[in-house]
Amino acid sequence: SQLDAAPTGGRRAILVQFNADAGYILGVDAGRTHLTIIATNLASDIVARHSGPFDAARGPDVCLPELVRELRAFTAREGIAWDHIIGVGLGIPGPMDARLRKLISPPRMPGWDGVDIRQILRRELNVPIYLDNDANMGALGESRFGAKLNGKIFDWLSIDARRDRQMPSGEDWDKGSP
Repeated sequence: SQLDAAPTGGRRAILVQFNADAGYILGVDAGRTHLTIIATNLASDIVARHSGPFDAARGPDVCLPELVRELRAFTAREGIAWDHIIGVGLGIPGPMDARLRKLISPPRMPGWDGVDIRQILRRELNVPIYLDNDANMGALGESRFGAKLNGKIFDWLSIDARRDRQMPSGEDWDKGSP
C-alpha cells in the first residue's frame, strides 16, 4: 500500500511505500494424516498454498525431517528464496505443555510425547518457529482474519481428530451438523 504525505511546511514530503513482499511467513497445519502449508507476505496475503498427506503415526524421527524437506521444496517451487522466510507458524494436534511448548501424550501419535519440535525445526530451518496446538492456532487465525474482523464474537470448537468447526455467536449450530 502507499502512504501519501501532504506538505505542511518543514522538510519536503516524500512518498513512502510498504513492500509487502520483502519477507514471507509460512503457516503449517501438520495433522495426523494431512499437511497444509501456506505462504503469506508481510501484508498477510496468502501467496501460495499446498496440501498433501502426512502420517504423524510414523513418529518424529521420520516426520520432522520430512516436514523440513516439504517446507524447503514448497518455497523452491513457489520461487520464494529461503532467506526471505522470516518465520514459521506450526499447528499440531494434541495437548501442549504451555510452558515448555511440547506435546504431552498426543493421541494416535506414537513417539511425539515430550519431543522439542520447535527446537528441532529452529535448528534445521534457521528461522523463528511459533508452535501451538492446532485448535489454538485455528482460533488465533480466526480472531485475526475471520469472524472477529466483522465485529462478531466467535467460539472455536475443535471436535475430534478430523473435524474443526467455527461457531459465530448468534448463529444456530446443530449437534448433528457436519
